[in-house]
Amino acid sequence: MDERAVELLRRHGWRPGDVLGAGMEGTVVDLSADEVAKIWHDRDAVESEPLLRFGAAVERSPIPFRCSRTLEILDEDNLTMTIERKVSGSPLRLDAVPDAPLATADEARLMGDALAGLSTARAGDLDALPILPGE
Repeated sequence: MDERAVELLRRHGWRPGDVLGAGMEGTVVDLSADEVAKIWHDRDAVESEPLLRFGAAVERSPIPFRCSRTLEILDEDNLTMTIERKVSGSPLRLDAVPDAPLATADEARLMGDALAGLSTARAGDLDALPILPGE
């Protein structure tokens, strides 16, 4: 993990723990029982602001499950991190499975349940994030 990120988190009172995941957009680091930090590869503070508005809108919606939410943005010296609410659970399948099989019936049902839950969201600012970048 980037030492600048560790130092920035420590200055803000966090004790960075294990890396929970890494992908195209960034690296997620454990902070506490309730929070994680996402260290963004290419997103700056201005591009992260809609995440705050969107997360607040999702939280005001009657979604029947807990969603992640951006709580704070840390930005310093071309390094942007978001502090986010941790969501418990386990992945349906491991990342980067070579020749991944088609979705199982259980995976399809769970995805349908998640989409049905998200469809109940009605709060303002849900359009803070575009479906695809630039749209």
